[in-house]
Amino acid sequence: MLPDNPMSGTLRSIWYRFDDADTVDRSALDRWIGIGNARLGFARLGEVSFFVQPGVQRVDYADNAAGNPDSTRLDLSLGALYAGGDVTQLSGYIGASRRSFDQSGLDPELSALVGVDALWNATDLMTVRGKLSLSNEDSELSSASSVTKTTLGVGVDYEVLENVIFGSDIGWTTQRYQGSVADERLLEAGFDVRYLLNEYAYFGAGVSWEDQTSDDPNEEYRATVATLRFGLKLCCLVDHSMEGRDGRWLRQGVIGNVFR
Repeated sequence: MLPDNPMSGTLRSIWYRFDDADTVDRSALDRWIGIGNARLGFARLGEVSFFVQPGVQRVDYADNAAGNPDSTRLDLSLGALYAGGDVTQLSGYIGASRRSFDQSGLDPELSALVGVDALWNATDLMTVRGKLSLSNEDSELSSASSVTKTTLGVGVDYEVLENVIFGSDIGWTTQRYQGSVADERLLEAGFDVRYLLNEYAYFGAGVSWEDQTSDDPNEEYRATVATLRFGLKLCCLVDHSMEGRDGRWLRQGVIGNVFR
């Protein structure tokens, strides 16, 4: 991490495997998604730094017979990051993405790419988060080559006890499919509790509620989802400690959303 022009990068590898439901074969949805992106700072003005953000997303289905095409999405955007000390961070970017398909007969898709993230350490123990994003994503529906997702969300993390983080989130997502598929709207809300095992690992549990409406009544549903999670921080975020109002030593990296 260079102090004047920060640089960072992430790599993610995700595998999906679907079990059959009510004798319905869902193996056609099995797939691998690889995601890589980088943030390269190139200028700074006071507390604002400017960056270019390239990225790539690869989707490979285990079986293309059902009509789900493999694809590659390339991203390029410009953005800025405001860092108000240890209290506030605000970042935003705007750019474009191009998704090309391995299957012949499908034209490449161009889409806007927008993201805004806000983080405010309201107190020594509480962090407030906000997010807005627009992107072109892979679609599980064989009748739609991709879906444009717009997401707006807010959340709060609070350290209720030493090394115990309580989090709550609410989000709204709209999904506009390419092709003759009904658009969908999803409201999600939930909470979770995480216990920090050490500086690098945690486990947690949570409950969330989903309410989806659609132009097609057959696609509407309500659901309650319970989750168990185990997480690792492998590298490179810098933490520092300070003494809180109650005399406890607080790791600002944790309060600053490291384990999210």
